Amino acid sequence: MNVFITNICNQSCPYCFAKLKTFYDVRNRQQIQHMSLEKYLICLDFLHKSHENHLKLLGGEPTLHPEIRQFIELNLERGIETTLFTNGLWETDVQEYFEQPNTSSIQFVFNVNELSLQNGREKSLLEQSLKIAGSRAMIGFNIYRIDFDLTFLGDLIEAFSLQKTIRLGLASPIVGVENDYIQEGKLKSVGKRLIAQLLALEKRDILGSFDCGFPLCLFNQKELGTLALATKGFFSVCDAIIDVGIDLTVWPCFPLSNILNVKMTDFKNLLEIKSFYQKKFNSLRQFGQRESCLSCKYLRRSQCSGGCLARNILLWQKDDPEILAKLNS
Repeated sequence: MNVFITNICNQSCPYCFAKLKTFYDVRNRQQIQHMSLEKYLICLDFLHKSHENHLKLLGGEPTLHPEIRQFIELNLERGIETTLFTNGLWETDVQEYFEQPNTSSIQFVFNVNELSLQNGREKSLLEQSLKIAGSRAMIGFNIYRIDFDLTFLGDLIEAFSLQKTIRLGLASPIVGVENDYIQEGKLKSVGKRLIAQLLALEKRDILGSFDCGFPLCLFNQKELGTLALATKGFFSVCDAIIDVGIDLTVWPCFPLSNILNVKMTDFKNLLEIKSFYQKKFNSLRQFGQRESCLSCKYLRRSQCSGGCLARNILLWQKDDPEILAKLNS
């Protein structure tokens, strides 16, 4: 379960998948919202009722929550495995906190941007944070343009003894707001470049790990064989992740954060929420993004999800402007 504990972020990535839920001006205090301790405790109780023991903390930038330490201490007291999704731009007090021995079980996924998106201060803060996190940290990278380069990520992994896995995401469009992502007709180029980059990383003993959004047809059969050796395994995934917001509103994932928002407290457990979204979206997933998906045996056999559902919805919206209203009804 992902818990979105604050809407404020100290970066503004062009591809940001959380734009509908996130605020980027840290100086405008009136717009900043944080999850209360009371609601966070409700999340922990819901996790327990769901017989789950792993919680992912997100934002915005979760370390900007004024009670982040208290939240983590509660997780530690309850024996909850915790992963913090962060941009790594930690100020001194946050760095000092994560240097403490009692936080040694906390895992991190650092969302690292292209070097062209980092200024000198950001680069320095990130490197200091990576040094502190060390082997507890995995790098996450979102592909949002064709000329992406993963080489520098290998350098960071080796320099700071990070986990030798890169979590790869394909930036998805957000239903309801604009962000940067690679258009459908250019996705094949991503597959070719990704294979070459993963092969180079594999020689350094670094593997890729796939997040959402990658359709099977991005790669040919030979390339899929390469992925078997250069990654943790290729899976074409598009499923309800379940994000819980500041006010306990739930949405299926950030690209679909404007669709079918419900209240966590209206459900008995996490499985019930997932089943709700599965029923709502199953029929939509059968069509995929392109005409060839309709006759694709891999989609029919659930070996491929057809790519991000947000792409499908935006495509269908051109022919049916009322599709969002129908989905939300």
